[in-house]
Amino acid sequence: MAYFIFNTDGFITKIAADDVEKNKLNITESVYDIRTVSTEDFNNVRLSLGEAKMVDNVPTVILKSALPVAPGADGSLNIKTQTELEAAVDLAKQAVSPIVEDCTDHPNYSDYVSYKNYLNNFDASSLTYPLTDTSWEEYCDNNSITFYHPLQLP
Repeated sequence: MAYFIFNTDGFITKIAADDVEKNKLNITESVYDIRTVSTEDFNNVRLSLGEAKMVDNVPTVILKSALPVAPGADGSLNIKTQTELEAAVDLAKQAVSPIVEDCTDHPNYSDYVSYKNYLNNFDASSLTYPLTDTSWEEYCDNNSITFYHPLQLP
Protein backbone atom coordinates (compact mmCIF):
# COMPACT_ATOMS: atom_id res chain seq x y z
CA MET A 1 0.00 0.00 0.00
CA ALA A 2 1.58 3.28 -1.16
CA TYR A 3 0.80 6.81 -0.03
CA PHE A 4 0.53 10.34 -1.35
CA ILE A 5 0.82 12.96 1.35
CA PHE A 6 -0.88 16.28 0.65
CA ASN A 7 -0.73 19.52 2.61
CA THR A 8 -3.92 21.25 3.75
CA ASP A 9 -4.04 23.18 0.46
CA GLY A 10 -4.19 19.95 -1.55
CA PHE A 11 -0.61 20.04 -2.90
CA ILE A 12 1.50 16.90 -2.77
CA THR A 13 4.40 17.17 -0.34
CA LYS A 14 5.63 13.57 0.07
CA ILE A 15 5.23 10.06 -1.29
CA ALA A 16 5.89 6.73 0.38
CA ALA A 17 5.99 3.19 -0.97
CA ASP A 18 4.61 1.62 2.20
CA ASP A 19 3.97 2.13 5.91
CA VAL A 20 7.65 1.71 6.81
CA GLU A 21 8.74 4.44 4.38
CA LYS A 22 5.83 6.68 5.45
CA ASN A 23 6.95 6.43 9.06
CA LYS A 24 10.53 7.33 8.09
CA LEU A 25 9.36 10.67 6.65
CA ASN A 26 9.16 12.08 10.19
CA ILE A 27 5.96 14.03 9.56
CA THR A 28 3.15 14.91 11.94
CA GLU A 29 0.42 12.92 10.22
CA SER A 30 -2.42 14.91 11.76
CA VAL A 31 -1.49 18.03 9.77
CA TYR A 32 -1.47 16.25 6.40
CA ASP A 33 -4.03 14.58 4.18
CA ILE A 34 -2.56 11.09 3.71
CA ARG A 35 -4.13 9.05 0.93
CA THR A 36 -3.63 5.43 -0.01
CA VAL A 37 -2.77 4.98 -3.70
CA SER A 38 -1.93 2.16 -6.05
CA THR A 39 1.62 1.02 -6.60
CA GLU A 40 1.22 2.05 -10.24
CA ASP A 41 0.30 5.61 -9.28
CA PHE A 42 3.16 5.72 -6.76
CA ASN A 43 5.67 4.54 -9.37
CA ASN A 44 4.39 7.00 -11.98
CA VAL A 45 5.16 9.84 -9.57
CA ARG A 46 8.38 8.26 -8.24
CA LEU A 47 9.72 7.89 -11.78
CA SER A 48 8.57 11.42 -12.70
CA LEU A 49 6.26 10.03 -15.36
CA GLY A 50 3.29 11.85 -13.87
CA GLU A 51 2.20 14.49 -11.40
CA ALA A 52 -0.02 13.85 -8.40
CA LYS A 53 -2.91 16.23 -7.84
CA MET A 54 -6.05 16.26 -5.79
CA VAL A 55 -9.05 16.29 -8.17
CA ASP A 56 -12.51 16.41 -6.59
CA ASN A 57 -10.94 15.24 -3.32
CA VAL A 58 -9.46 12.17 -5.02
CA PRO A 59 -5.69 11.72 -5.46
CA THR A 60 -5.08 11.58 -9.19
CA VAL A 61 -1.96 11.08 -11.29
CA ILE A 62 -1.80 12.99 -14.54
CA LEU A 63 0.74 11.35 -16.80
CA LYS A 64 3.20 13.71 -18.44
CA SER A 65 2.36 12.20 -21.82
CA ALA A 66 -1.15 13.63 -21.34
CA LEU A 67 0.05 17.13 -20.49
CA PRO A 68 -0.17 19.81 -23.19
CA VAL A 69 3.50 20.80 -22.81
CA ALA A 70 6.10 18.09 -22.38
CA PRO A 71 9.25 18.68 -20.31
CA GLY A 72 11.93 18.19 -22.99
CA ALA A 73 13.47 21.26 -24.59
CA ASP A 74 12.13 20.17 -27.98
CA GLY A 75 8.68 19.23 -26.67
CA SER A 76 9.46 15.51 -26.36
CA LEU A 77 9.38 13.50 -23.17
CA ASN A 78 12.92 12.16 -23.49
CA ILE A 79 16.11 13.67 -22.14
CA LYS A 80 17.69 14.79 -25.39
CA THR A 81 20.94 16.43 -24.35
CA GLN A 82 23.74 16.15 -21.87
CA THR A 83 22.76 19.59 -20.58
CA GLU A 84 19.22 18.39 -19.79
CA LEU A 85 20.55 15.35 -17.96
CA GLU A 86 23.08 17.42 -16.02
CA ALA A 87 20.30 19.79 -14.98
CA ALA A 88 18.24 16.84 -13.71
CA VAL A 89 21.24 15.51 -11.76
CA ASP A 90 21.83 18.96 -10.26
CA LEU A 91 18.20 19.10 -9.08
CA ALA A 92 18.61 15.68 -7.46
CA LYS A 93 21.78 16.89 -5.71
CA GLN A 94 19.94 19.97 -4.43
CA ALA A 95 17.21 17.74 -2.99
CA VAL A 96 19.43 15.19 -1.23
CA SER A 97 22.25 17.46 0.01
CA PRO A 98 20.32 19.08 2.90
CA ILE A 99 19.17 15.64 4.04
CA VAL A 100 22.74 14.38 4.14
CA GLU A 101 23.78 17.45 6.13
CA ASP A 102 20.85 17.58 8.56
CA CYS A 103 19.53 14.04 9.03
CA THR A 104 22.55 12.08 10.22
CA ASP A 105 20.40 10.03 12.60
CA HIS A 106 17.84 9.04 9.95
CA PRO A 107 17.53 5.25 9.36
CA ASN A 108 18.24 5.74 5.61
CA TYR A 109 21.17 8.12 6.13
CA SER A 110 23.79 5.82 4.59
CA ASP A 111 21.55 5.30 1.54
CA TYR A 112 21.18 9.08 1.13
CA VAL A 113 24.96 9.51 1.38
CA SER A 114 25.51 6.79 -1.23
CA TYR A 115 23.01 8.45 -3.56
CA LYS A 116 24.65 11.85 -3.10
CA ASN A 117 28.08 10.33 -3.80
CA TYR A 118 26.71 8.67 -6.93
CA LEU A 119 25.30 12.02 -8.09
CA ASN A 120 28.58 13.81 -7.40
CA ASN A 121 30.53 11.23 -9.41
CA PHE A 122 28.04 10.83 -12.25
CA ASP A 123 29.61 11.50 -15.65
CA ALA A 124 26.88 12.56 -18.08
CA SER A 125 29.43 12.81 -20.90
CA SER A 126 29.87 9.03 -20.88
CA LEU A 127 26.34 8.44 -22.22
CA THR A 128 24.93 8.47 -25.73
CA TYR A 129 22.10 10.90 -26.42
CA PRO A 130 19.19 11.09 -26.79
CA LEU A 131 18.32 8.83 -23.88
CA THR A 132 15.16 6.78 -24.16
CA ASP A 133 14.28 7.51 -20.54
CA THR A 134 11.85 10.32 -19.79
CA SER A 135 13.41 11.41 -16.50
CA TRP A 136 16.46 11.07 -14.30
CA GLU A 137 14.46 8.79 -12.02
CA GLU A 138 13.45 6.52 -14.88
CA TYR A 139 17.08 6.38 -16.05
CA CYS A 140 18.10 5.28 -12.56
CA ASP A 141 15.33 2.71 -12.34
CA ASN A 142 16.15 1.26 -15.78
CA ASN A 143 19.84 1.00 -14.84
CA SER A 144 19.32 -0.48 -11.35
CA ILE A 145 20.64 2.64 -9.61
CA THR A 146 19.25 3.27 -6.14
CA PHE A 147 17.68 6.73 -6.16
CA TYR A 148 15.24 8.89 -4.24
CA HIS A 149 12.60 11.08 -5.79
CA PRO A 150 12.62 14.45 -3.95
CA LEU A 151 9.13 13.69 -2.59
CA GLN A 152 10.51 10.55 -0.90
CA LEU A 153 13.02 12.49 1.19
CA PRO A 154 12.27 13.52 4.78
